[in-house]
Amino acid sequence: MSAAFPRGGLKNEAKDPKQEKKEKRKRKENDADLLATRKPAKRVDKAPAAEEEKQQQSTPLDVLTTTTIVKAARGKPAKLRPVRFASYHAETTVLGVVRSTSTKHALVSLPGNLVGHVDVSGALQLTPNTVVRCAVLSTSRAGAAPGSKKGPKRVELAIDARGVQKGLRLEDIASSRVTTLFGLVASREARGYVVDVGIGGATGFLAFKHCQEDISVGAPVECRVLKLDPDSGVCALTTRDVAAAKNAPEKTGWSFRALCVGQRVRACVHRRVATGLVVTFADGALAGVIERDHLGVKGSLVDDEAFMNLDEFGVGQFLDARVLLIDRAAKVARLTCAEHLLDLTGAALPAPGAFLKGCSVVRKDPKVGLVLRKGDQGIFVHKSRLPDEDLESTTVDCRVVGVAPLEGWALASMTPSALDPEVPVSKNELQPGTIINATVLSTQAWGLEVRLSETLTGQITNLHVTESGGSVDPRKHRKVGDEIKCRVLRVEARRIELTSKKSLVKASRVLTSYDDAAANCGKSFAGFVTGADAARGLVVTFFGNVQGRVDPASLRARGIVDPSQSFALGTVVTCCVKGVTTPKVRQDGTSRKPRIALTLDDVDGCKVEVDSVLKAVAVELVEARAKGASKRAPRKAVACLCRVSSSKGECLAKLPVAHACDHGLEAESTLRRLASTGESFE
Repeated sequence: MSAAFPRGGLKNEAKDPKQEKKEKRKRKENDADLLATRKPAKRVDKAPAAEEEKQQQSTPLDVLTTTTIVKAARGKPAKLRPVRFASYHAETTVLGVVRSTSTKHALVSLPGNLVGHVDVSGALQLTPNTVVRCAVLSTSRAGAAPGSKKGPKRVELAIDARGVQKGLRLEDIASSRVTTLFGLVASREARGYVVDVGIGGATGFLAFKHCQEDISVGAPVECRVLKLDPDSGVCALTTRDVAAAKNAPEKTGWSFRALCVGQRVRACVHRRVATGLVVTFADGALAGVIERDHLGVKGSLVDDEAFMNLDEFGVGQFLDARVLLIDRAAKVARLTCAEHLLDLTGAALPAPGAFLKGCSVVRKDPKVGLVLRKGDQGIFVHKSRLPDEDLESTTVDCRVVGVAPLEGWALASMTPSALDPEVPVSKNELQPGTIINATVLSTQAWGLEVRLSETLTGQITNLHVTESGGSVDPRKHRKVGDEIKCRVLRVEARRIELTSKKSLVKASRVLTSYDDAAANCGKSFAGFVTGADAARGLVVTFFGNVQGRVDPASLRARGIVDPSQSFALGTVVTCCVKGVTTPKVRQDGTSRKPRIALTLDDVDGCKVEVDSVLKAVAVELVEARAKGASKRAPRKAVACLCRVSSSKGECLAKLPVAHACDHGLEAESTLRRLASTGESFE
């Protein structure tokens, strides 16, 4: 069809893109040939451009100005950006104080009033209230939806020498720029400890003569460098005079790479702002900031006007400081001048629950809270814990509800409920068996979450919501806002377990420890069933997670063949303590729990007088093997439990084998006969 239209074919005929491209290129070449008679235009090169001015490299002070300092505006003074949750990421290393430890995790107090989590399931050994260097692994908000900013803040940490000191090199130690190192004890040798310092080509060795105390394998240790063997890379270390050792500022070659948290430096004040200082160190090669809360007693426990006029923090003044936090991504260093951190020791803080009277008001910020002072102790009261009426006096009373171990501050409350001595504000004030009033916060399928005070919450599992045994749905029995009276079952590191069973709450005597059981053999206590099996008997749990067992033979003597059919889990029973035995220590050196032998009888039902004649009926035979005998040795009857009756009621009594009859050889057979026949005797 295209042959019929020699001038270009059909108007709407589709063309091949590649063919069209070739034709366009050919047309350009033909046009160039047609215009070939024209002189080609001269190519004029651009005049050589003037050399551009070299951009000045940003100094450490310039970095701080853009990332850490908020400029003054609208009549507000310049201030430092505080440490927040967003300040923590994988390129952050930080100095922390261990708050508590468990078998799996340790909690570490961090700058910004945050708490970090460290996995200690391996060989790592941590001690509470000690200063440690940490590297941030990750941050998250547990329980938050993807992209949501809500949810608990969680900071995962690693106490690893390689992560904390990843910028250090062997040349930094050889040139004596760095005088202290952080490491983990790798092994114990004949003359000392091998310490992993996390630096390529270097191995730390801590001799026994340079140790102040024994150190366990896996424990973190702060050391001072004595000397370095350049050939072998062995670095001789000591734990003496570590806190006073400073980096050498006069050494050249200082860079942000060689800076690590925990290093002590000599800082010079470059600028003073309302919330802290801007300082330089390492002979001006590095710069950092110090927040006001980390300036010690002189800087943090004074009012704003006095702080701006203090000569100790004037421009050009020198301060002893320790590196607190390093953000390698933003190249920002934060320092601290707190006395306990300079000494690498935990601060001596008042215990939660303590009452502090006559505290001086230092400063008040309506948007944040109140800063108080008691001697050299700093106290912070959040705005939510202030009384409703306005404060006009310069001295106030408060109660400690928590601590900030890193900053060395006590956290207090001034609300009327917190100032009530009957209301607990910390777990240390609660013991198993304590009776307390609670308010229901939420109802779940697993149980109730209740409010004990403004700082404490507890849990009541569905086993302890009602008096009856078995699991129930708490949502059918309680609602949010209900006031209930409960009793503390046990206090753990992360939770408080309670019971609202009336028989346990009203019990006149509670069993809270194995020592209590050993000292009160023959007495009755109320507990609840946590296990029932025909082969092993009945497992009864008391307060403080103390457990005892009722032998199957004791249950059969009372007509109970299968306890699982007679006792639902959670059923309250009253048991008498027959005895407590302490098992042997395991091969690895750990101790086993003592065993409590119980019987289902209440021996507190009546009281009998000495020398009184009573009628008794044998109900159970007590058997035992001789001390040191093998497990195959036969058991011998040692006593018989009898139910005696008097004018005041019935109770349980024990008839020893020595008092069974006048003839010692027939005593055991007499006990067995009385227990088997169940006959009455006097």
